[in-house]
Amino acid sequence: MRAVQPRFNTLGIRHNAIQRQRFATPQPTSPGPLWQSPSLGSQQYSGQQHTVPYLPRHEACNSGLARFNMAAEEALLSWHVARQGALFHQTGWHWLEQHQQHEEGQSSAHPEEQQQALGDPIVGDAGAAQRVQAIDGSSVVKAFLSLLKQHCDTTQEQLACSGSHLVSTSRASQGDGTAESLGDSHWQRLLQQAEAALQQEQLQPQQASLILYVIAKLGRDSPAALLQGLLQQLQGQLQQLPPAGLTNVVWALAVLEYQLSDPARWFASFYTASGIMLHRQQFNKHQLTSLLWSVGKLKQQPPAHWIESVLAALRPSLPQLSRTQLSNSIWALSQIGYRPDRLWCKAWFGASYKALDSCNAHHLACIIGSLSLLRLRTADGRWLVLYRQCVQQQLLQTQPQQIATIMCGLAKLLSSQPPHWVTLLLRRQLQLLSTSVLAVQHATQPAVAHVAAQSAVKEQGAAAGVIRPPQQRRKPQERIRRTADIAATVWALPRLLYPTPKAWAMDPKHAALLRTLATVSLPLLPVCSAGELVQLAVGFAGLSYHPGTHWLKVHENAIAAKYSHLNEHNKARLRAAIKKLWLD
Repeated sequence: MRAVQPRFNTLGIRHNAIQRQRFATPQPTSPGPLWQSPSLGSQQYSGQQHTVPYLPRHEACNSGLARFNMAAEEALLSWHVARQGALFHQTGWHWLEQHQQHEEGQSSAHPEEQQQALGDPIVGDAGAAQRVQAIDGSSVVKAFLSLLKQHCDTTQEQLACSGSHLVSTSRASQGDGTAESLGDSHWQRLLQQAEAALQQEQLQPQQASLILYVIAKLGRDSPAALLQGLLQQLQGQLQQLPPAGLTNVVWALAVLEYQLSDPARWFASFYTASGIMLHRQQFNKHQLTSLLWSVGKLKQQPPAHWIESVLAALRPSLPQLSRTQLSNSIWALSQIGYRPDRLWCKAWFGASYKALDSCNAHHLACIIGSLSLLRLRTADGRWLVLYRQCVQQQLLQTQPQQIATIMCGLAKLLSSQPPHWVTLLLRRQLQLLSTSVLAVQHATQPAVAHVAAQSAVKEQGAAAGVIRPPQQRRKPQERIRRTADIAATVWALPRLLYPTPKAWAMDPKHAALLRTLATVSLPLLPVCSAGELVQLAVGFAGLSYHPGTHWLKVHENAIAAKYSHLNEHNKARLRAAIKKLWLD
């Protein structure tokens, strides 16, 4: 075997060809400070009163040609220090000593956090090579995406096991909560690495958008400083993002419900960047619906030309959209408050007509509620007939709030419905409400304590600089949801049964349903809001149904406590309704 001639670098460390070939590819480094080696510890050598920690040394290869001569290394290193003593002062060697102490404290607490890919040695102006800790942005993004893939795999396994009766107790316990299965310590390490990469400016715009997307997708607690830093970095670089990256950023912002410090300026940059891409037709149908939904979720008021550009680009793809995308698009327009033109509405109704058969209860309620807010009605009666059939098919899977949304939405559209269909919805609503009204009565006082506890937790999280996901911050109270459902149901009945609401209420079978509705709403009257009390009175008055003297007295007492919250229009409606109820 031919001998390999050794060579010396600027610090006198000898390498050979085998080592150079090995160092060509990144190798995992050992935990601890960068200038410590697991085998050498923290050996130090003095030269001209300058303490120099020993530089890291990779494990030697099995070949004898790759072995180090420790004596020669020590002599060469001491000679180099004596020669380049002044250079260490110029390059900030005292800062490196302080950084070493800081790294020693971190490595003793979390040794596994130091197992990151390091950059190549950086050679100074005078040839002094030193290794600095540099976090690669691509490696951080890969770690986030790997965690997201693990989350998706775990979710799919849970969904697959939920339909089987052979799930073991241990398997079920592992699937309780994705946060526990993924590991909080690993998640915190990833967040720390992302913060470090952000501070070192190692993240490219696309990488920053992917990190935001993963954080929003996983729904985990995240530092507010990290989110703010990522969004501030992306504010001036939105035009450098591809269409998918720009969509991920605004989608993550909507899912996290993050409050920007300067939303007008940030969204001005967003509308400019997305407007250029819209002009170049770079968005596909999925990205267009995601953009529209995100802006609606954020309650933004985008420029009219921006919405027109999005709708114009989305219109040819409406027949290919899924049921979720169709409902999301019309819901977003209702939240923005923008009513599209007649041709776009006609294309949307045509596309939704083909997708109604596959819609579930949530989609059906979302569609009719959004249409009622936009005051959009179709001239094709077949759409409404098919919608009623789909609602009837999904009736057993509906929830009280969905039935209330469907009835209230149709009532706002001034759309009279067949009495037998309205009766079916009312029967199902009473079944659902009767089973929960007793639990709501007992939960009235605990609900107040629950709200106070949630407020305290939110304040603690805000003080600690932690952004909690919306599903952890927002837990609607059952009593508030049930009172709103009952009030909307009673208010919608006379409008759905027009022009014969009184005749329908006089039927003994229907009168029994109304009596049950009054009984269910009676214990909830003290906790109803002022608007809900007005809706109850107006609804029963429109049906010409007397709910009972006791019901009216409890209703009046509840109104007296909230009368100052009513405007003049609601006061007039309330007086007319109460007068009619007492006269009947």
